[in-house]
This record gives sequence, structure tokens and C-alpha cells, in this order.
Amino acid sequence: MKEEEKRLKIIKSAAKIFSLHGYEKAKVEDIASDAGVGKGTVYLYFKSKREIFETGIEYFAKRRVRKLKKLLQKYQDPRKKLNIILNLSIRFAQKNKEMFFMNYASLISTDDHIDRKIAYEFFIGYLSIIEEIIIEGMEKRVFKKCDEKVVALAIVLTQDISNLVRKSDNIPKDTRISKELIKLISNKNE
Repeated sequence: MKEEEKRLKIIKSAAKIFSLHGYEKAKVEDIASDAGVGKGTVYLYFKSKREIFETGIEYFAKRRVRKLKKLLQKYQDPRKKLNIILNLSIRFAQKNKEMFFMNYASLISTDDHIDRKIAYEFFIGYLSIIEEIIIEGMEKRVFKKCDEKVVALAIVLTQDISNLVRKSDNIPKDTRISKELIKLISNKNE
């Protein structure tokens, strides 16, 4: 196995362990065991549990933003862009649920030594992508006039909370949330 593949395997295992036990209770031994490597191997790639955690968050954030930007370049219609970004968010969270939970765990962790900068930067970057789509939609008159920052935040929080609590029978498990959010801000005549 190549060095980068082994590093990624450790990150993915760490995400799984962090999502199961939380940052504070997760152990490097458990991460190593899940990755199928020795504890010493983990320390060859990462100095500490915190570094594994922060690297995982950065990996998740950069990968998600890169996919979104690449995909959105193909479309002109703001409604289509917003629908795609929200549905991709659902699929990404479902396929990478441990990474998704890890990102949110960093924001709520009680460990003051964790660098939340990466998670915050991702969150702000993701919000700005949605804000740009909303502004474009208002300019093209397919979205109602609104405060794009407030609406983007409401959309992201609604989408992400639904991803976090997806196991609940009361939360739709399909694209209905995306469709309803877009309907809320769309002009009636469009």
C-alpha cells in the first residue's frame, strides 16, 4: 500500500472511531486497529490524536468544496445549482458519514486544543458558495429578494441538521428537503 493510501486509510478509520466515541474518548489504539495497522504506524504519519482529527477535517472539507465547485461550473440556472449542491451534500454525508460527523464534532468539542479554524473555514466557504448562488438567483429574478447571508445559513443548517439526524423516522431521507428549500426562495412566477 502506498504511503498516501495508508495515510488516508488511517484518516478514514479515525473518522469512524471519532464518530462512534467522540473526540475525547477516541483512542489511537482503536484507530490503528480499525485501519489494520500498528499504533506505531499511526505515529509515523501523525504526531497526535489531535493531528489525525484536524487532518481528517481538512481532508473532508477540501474534498467537499472541490467537488462542489467543479460540478457547479457546468450549470447556469441558480435553482439547478442550488438543487445540485444540496443533493450532493446529502449524498456526500451519506457516503462519508464519519467524516461529516467528525467535522461537526470539531465544532462542538470541549477540547480547547483542537484547531477549529479548518472546520470554520469550510463552513464559511460552503456558506459563501450558497450565498453566491442566491445572489445570482436574485439577479436573474428566479429567487425572491432576501438577505442572502441569512437564507444561506438557514439552508445549510437545515440541510446539515437533516443529515445529522437522518436516522430519525421523522426526517425525510430523500431530496424533499432540497426541493422545499428551493421552493421557499423561488419567485412564484418562475
